[in-house]
Amino acid sequence: MLFVYEDAGFKNFLPLVYTRPVFELRCGNFTILERIQRFYPQEPICLLVREYLVPVTKDKFPKCLVLSTKSKIPESKEPTLFLSARAILEAKIPIEGEDEIFIEPKGASAERKLNQEVIGFRMSGAKLLRLPITTQKIKALKSKEVPARLINYPWDLIALNSEFLKKDFPVGQVKGTLEPRAIIYGDLSRLYLEEGSRVEPGVILDLHSGPIYIDQGARIKATSLIEGPSYIGKNTIIDGGKIRPDCSFGENCRICGEIEVSIFQGFANKHHEGFIGHSYIGEWVNLGALTTNSDLRNDYGSVKVVIGKKEIDSGMTKIGCFIGDHSKTAIGTLINTGTVIGIFANCFELGLSPKVIPSFSWGTKKRWSVEDALKTAKTMMARRNVVLTKSYERLIRYLYKIVRD
Repeated sequence: MLFVYEDAGFKNFLPLVYTRPVFELRCGNFTILERIQRFYPQEPICLLVREYLVPVTKDKFPKCLVLSTKSKIPESKEPTLFLSARAILEAKIPIEGEDEIFIEPKGASAERKLNQEVIGFRMSGAKLLRLPITTQKIKALKSKEVPARLINYPWDLIALNSEFLKKDFPVGQVKGTLEPRAIIYGDLSRLYLEEGSRVEPGVILDLHSGPIYIDQGARIKATSLIEGPSYIGKNTIIDGGKIRPDCSFGENCRICGEIEVSIFQGFANKHHEGFIGHSYIGEWVNLGALTTNSDLRNDYGSVKVVIGKKEIDSGMTKIGCFIGDHSKTAIGTLINTGTVIGIFANCFELGLSPKVIPSFSWGTKKRWSVEDALKTAKTMMARRNVVLTKSYERLIRYLYKIVRD
């Protein structure tokens, strides 16, 4: 059996993971879990997540066994593979084999200045264990390098996105509708149009810098520009957008304006002009007209980001913003370099934003009521024909009580 477990490292990805396990974060064409499922299509998977996320995770992944990280793991006579929820796999790790710890290859994280870390481990006849997994619990096992990357901070996803967009691209095909008056620069073998997708006349697809994958039901409307490598998710609409290289959009986004080197989790609106760069945008986010973020300091120095209560040096000169689910910006919002915006935050103050905007904030002085937050969420989700479930509502009410970022 295969276990995918969250460890204490999830805290570095807040607020993006208040409402989801870390393995739902996106890099390249897939989320971390989707990538694992592609390598193990027939294998039963158990998801080990924070206790308060168990109900919503069960709703989202009914074919998986979902347990709390505080649960005991039953003893098994068969080899059992454990993979970190922060591990982006590049190849399948065999479930069968001797007991081992799997670590990131030497040099894989050199740009991010990370040490080799535990990707996962294999254990036969495993005794009852409690999560989170620590290297101390399995230190007796010998280690083996495997082709995978372990993410430590949200900007690691931004840094790796270009690489995985290229690796995830299959042999190009045109199954959808490519209008003859669309303009294609580069080799058509670098374009993949899924069935039901449509590229309208007047669209420019630039394949010189990398491949472009347009998924099922996606629509690229006239006057849009997309430069590869890029991934356009299912039922996402690019409406006159200027999509620069290294962008990934999950399903059901509405996108306009200029975007570069950014990841949109899905179900987000940026349907007006404005710039987003080197950023990660959560679900159900609405960016008002002319919302723009800075992704470069005036002195070209390394960008520092507040994670929890600590300011962390990213080691990167270009970092934009990280926006949690259901947050909203007003027209003309200006987002500072390296800003972190929580879940259900409302940003409408004049001038450049503070570097941290708390969850459930209403401007800089008030807190949004949970009833109003839920009412707005139900309305927005209904516009995409998504129902706010009872388990999701309970999650939001719980987060409203405990989150004070």
